[in-house]
Amino acid sequence: MPNTVVIKPRFNALNSNAIYFPVGDMNALARQEYQDNFGFYQRTFGVYSYMRITKAQKYVLHYASDLPFKWQKHNSCAWTPLGTMSMGKMEIEPCPVKLNEQFCYDEIFDSVYKSVLQWSGGAMVSMDAAGLALVDEMAREIVKNATIGFRMLLTGGQLYEGLTPDFSAGTPARIEDAFLRTANVCRGWIKLLIDMAAADEPAFGHLDNGLIDGTDIAPDGQTFTGNVVELYDAMFAGAPRQLQIAIQSGGIGGFDALFFPIAIVSRSILSALYLQYIDQSEAVSQNRPRITMREYMVDTERGARPIMVYFIDGTAMVPLDEIDLLEQVLDTTSHFMYLTISGVIQQGSSFAALPVANESEVAVMVQLSTDVEDLGTYKFAAHALAAVGINDTNYITGDYFLGIPD
Repeated sequence: MPNTVVIKPRFNALNSNAIYFPVGDMNALARQEYQDNFGFYQRTFGVYSYMRITKAQKYVLHYASDLPFKWQKHNSCAWTPLGTMSMGKMEIEPCPVKLNEQFCYDEIFDSVYKSVLQWSGGAMVSMDAAGLALVDEMAREIVKNATIGFRMLLTGGQLYEGLTPDFSAGTPARIEDAFLRTANVCRGWIKLLIDMAAADEPAFGHLDNGLIDGTDIAPDGQTFTGNVVELYDAMFAGAPRQLQIAIQSGGIGGFDALFFPIAIVSRSILSALYLQYIDQSEAVSQNRPRITMREYMVDTERGARPIMVYFIDGTAMVPLDEIDLLEQVLDTTSHFMYLTISGVIQQGSSFAALPVANESEVAVMVQLSTDVEDLGTYKFAAHALAAVGINDTNYITGDYFLGIPD
């Protein structure tokens, strides 16, 4: 059974109208649900590595640096250390973000809340017990989606910067506004690779290799029509030699318990690979199939269920659903494949302390305002930090293409 993290609010005796979710508890939720246990693919293949925030408000990537040139001729008792081992450190400035939500009785009067409003003397309007339960549910929903929002920030952030996307018909204006604010806040790891390739050609050209273009996309902008195996071959052929050797030898240096070759792909490319797998399975005769499928059983609260994982030559195809979360309100569709190994992509997120009187370690605050101008208004506030990094560009290659309907 999956572990459960219980987030208990803290009440402030000096302000009976406010509740707080402590930083420590929220970071525990982020570690459990997002960092340590980030879905089936993270648990199984170690797709990402995670940075921890420091007291200086920076993310630090620690890594060991060593060479195999250690041995020397033994012809005396002399002590001549070589000192090939060292510890490297890369600091990344995080992107500060905040969450502000506000709901008042007037805004929700004609919704489900109408039935839970009560007049308790004079002009006073308040929530009954059912209404307070709904506010509690709203608080839990916001706290949950605050952590999911980091997944979108750290992967698809700023992909649409400078672009005015076409929203799907019927998308409410408030959702359009929320999308534009969120999508352009912090740079995700895909945009990081694109920017690195653009800023340092040709050294980083393999980070945005241009192998996916409009000829591979159907007129609807959503369907990948190319051959996924051929795309994989082209990416492998153009990959840095270090990445090629690691994939062929089964690890860096030939052995590594945490190593796994992976290709992080869009759902469109995974769908195309599935169709190729069906065609391959129906072939009358074939040599050793290049596309394979393995079934993994995953324990859930409702019992075990199977997840099918597809492989090309032993490299796992890992779908990235965060981009789909962003584009569910858009007419555009992202198509991408990034060939890499476990843990090359670094992500970091941490809830920071809100500057609240008498509370120095607050992550999320919910307050019922008593000010005259916004009497009866619930306000939600949070501060957080987010960052991404690539710990070695020699172990990743790929491409991103935004499909737009004709």
